[in-house]
Amino acid sequence: MNLFVLSTLVGIFVGIFSALFLKKLKEINLNRVQETSCIIFFAFISYTLAEEFNLSPIIALLMTGISMSQYTFFNLSFQARDESSIVSKIMANIAEAFVFTYLGLTVIYYLSISFSFSFICIELIIVTFARFCSTVGLSYVIRY
Repeated sequence: MNLFVLSTLVGIFVGIFSALFLKKLKEINLNRVQETSCIIFFAFISYTLAEEFNLSPIIALLMTGISMSQYTFFNLSFQARDESSIVSKIMANIAEAFVFTYLGLTVIYYLSISFSFSFICIELIIVTFARFCSTVGLSYVIRY
């Protein structure tokens, strides 16, 4: 719980700091490339700070993204808003391609290693049962 709370605080702090930073820098008239670079820079700062404090960088980055979408996004110029959305989509597609490529290569690597079909079937049944219980259980709790 401590890790989650501190990582969340780091993320929110960096997100709000980025909003204030870009709001105060409107007087300097940054161009859209510099504003988009600042967005990426602050995301990197959040990840690095959480890593340095031995916190969860993924949670910090998630909270930074949430707070930046609420506050920082509206401090950007209209061109930078469009450009940052495009850059985020491009980076997401590249990251997704790397993940699926890595998964594909990993599957090919593990094909040469022997594995147990009975273990896979039992695990599949256990995971499906647990998923069913958590979904039905949570919907039952939410209803009340």
